[in-house]
Amino acid sequence: MSDIQIPNIVHPLTKRIIKNTIYNSVGNWIVLLLNFIIIPFVISKLGLEIYGSAWVIGIIIISSAGLVDFGIGSSSVKYIAEYNAKKQFGEINSLIITSIFFYAVFGLVLLIVIILSGNNILMLIGVPNHLISEAYFVFVIATSILVILNTFSPLTSVLAGLQRMDITNLIIVATGILNITQTVIVLSLDFGVRGLIIGSLFINLISISLLSYWSFRILPQLKLSISNIEWEKFKQTWRFGINLQISRISQVIVFQVDKIFALSFFGPANAAFYEIGVKVTTLARSIPLMLTSALLPVASEIDAKKEDIKINLLFDRGSKYLIIVGMFFLGFIFLESKLIVQTWVGKSLDETGIMTASIIIKILVFGYFMNTLTAIASTIGAGITRTDLERNVGILALILSPILTFTFIYTIGYNGIALSTMLMLTIGAFYYMKQFFSVIKKDFFTYIKMLLKPLISLLIASSIIVIVQLFIVQPEIQTRFEGLLYIILYFLIFMFSYIMPIIFLGTLDEYDKSIIKAIIDKLKSKSI
Repeated sequence: MSDIQIPNIVHPLTKRIIKNTIYNSVGNWIVLLLNFIIIPFVISKLGLEIYGSAWVIGIIIISSAGLVDFGIGSSSVKYIAEYNAKKQFGEINSLIITSIFFYAVFGLVLLIVIILSGNNILMLIGVPNHLISEAYFVFVIATSILVILNTFSPLTSVLAGLQRMDITNLIIVATGILNITQTVIVLSLDFGVRGLIIGSLFINLISISLLSYWSFRILPQLKLSISNIEWEKFKQTWRFGINLQISRISQVIVFQVDKIFALSFFGPANAAFYEIGVKVTTLARSIPLMLTSALLPVASEIDAKKEDIKINLLFDRGSKYLIIVGMFFLGFIFLESKLIVQTWVGKSLDETGIMTASIIIKILVFGYFMNTLTAIASTIGAGITRTDLERNVGILALILSPILTFTFIYTIGYNGIALSTMLMLTIGAFYYMKQFFSVIKKDFFTYIKMLLKPLISLLIASSIIVIVQLFIVQPEIQTRFEGLLYIILYFLIFMFSYIMPIIFLGTLDEYDKSIIKAIIDKLKSKSI
């Protein structure tokens, strides 16, 4: 099939994906950057010990919503998109109220368990005795946030299922700004980590209220009644979600439990260094992942209409862009990890802390990139109801991850935690893609070929940056502004050195260029 024919097949879908991806990217990136910028202030106010123990516990709990999600949140988006396409609004009502009921019951049980056994759990994972009280308070409130988020996620999924990312992301940006504001106020008034987690609770309640309100506004047929709870509907979402749940548990283990190991084996300060390294790597990883944020309802709709050819086109194009963008951003932070950490945290860390966080970034980057490569396939897999692929990878991770982690900790030490995470993510990525290609009947090596041109561009750009830095004698960074100037300089040189080979090697075809033009036109129209 020629590139001239492709636009005629995917043009309507492409326009919708571009619109929703822009909304998601702008909204999420504003929030991510705000949260990223505020972290040095949080560390300076809380101190490394409190940040590396009590606050990291809160971050892990809230970030681990997928651990008690049972995949029902993702299944809500999928089935809402399908039911809406078929105008089956009664099915949407039944799906949402059934899922809310399940989450409410399970969440209540979970919260009671944490209240009763939280102190013992915290002592078990290595929180120092003098910080147990603060950590317990954060543990309980963070768990409450998690339960509330999960309970209302089927309702707030309506906007995603109907592909109204414009509304969702306006709310995300507004509440994100509110969260930063409350963080500054709470810590400036010395309310400490307790005030911080209470503030987070209120911001999440505001977010859920706004998302729920707009769900009812956008879908007037939405009527929630206890009489609509159906056991069959629960079994339907459970069958879809349980495979995802196994994967989610493994993701929590791979992406979150490594911080617990850092705390348990090496203390709060080293846990803080590790969290800082993870934050930088996660920020870079989040940029290419935003390309996938609008795909689940689209893939579900395509699957409902049995248009298999569009699934393949969606994968091919999406994967190309994911590789190009992912390689660029993760490659840059690998090269400039020390400068980025030094500029970001300023004097909150000494030279040892900066170097420790920088090494963590360099180790994690490859694994995070490999995991990113599966994002398009994973989203499409969920959309076409092949969640068993993620389940299989999840089972492998559940078995292999603890073995790797303990082995590397005892043989290598602190850096072994990051090394085991990197290796697990790499193994999981290869295994998932091998399964996915057998489903869509693609040759694995044709995908490997997609990596070659961006990889050549990355090597050229990296070489140029290394050469430039040999000739630019960079003085010791004294201020964040000074460090930011150097980051911008190296980023521009790296970007130009990366883009030129991408263009020269013919990585982008005419259809890719038309998509880039459409994105620019869309951004221009929004800025007018």
